[in-house]
Amino acid sequence: MYEAYVAFLDDPSQVPAERTNSHMGFAAGLREYGGIGLQVLGNCACIGPNPQSHYIDDQFENGFAEYDLHNADSQVQRASLYAGLGHLARLATPKP
Repeated sequence: MYEAYVAFLDDPSQVPAERTNSHMGFAAGLREYGGIGLQVLGNCACIGPNPQSHYIDDQFENGFAEYDLHNADSQVQRASLYAGLGHLARLATPKP
């Protein structure tokens, strides 16, 4: 996510690369019920599962949920969050 984020910037030296536990930096981890949460630089710019979403309601017991963006207001935030999800999907794909 960091690499995707800084690819959009003219001066990436201003972006801290370290992982953080605050709501203002880059982080990835497991959420409640086994969902994945990803976060990039910004005021809690993140993506995570929404088990009571408009399309999927209470489906964690079946192993899936709809993922929603939160405070991902800029193109760089959205693109880097989607890059993080794509990377995880690639890692989860079985090798032939």
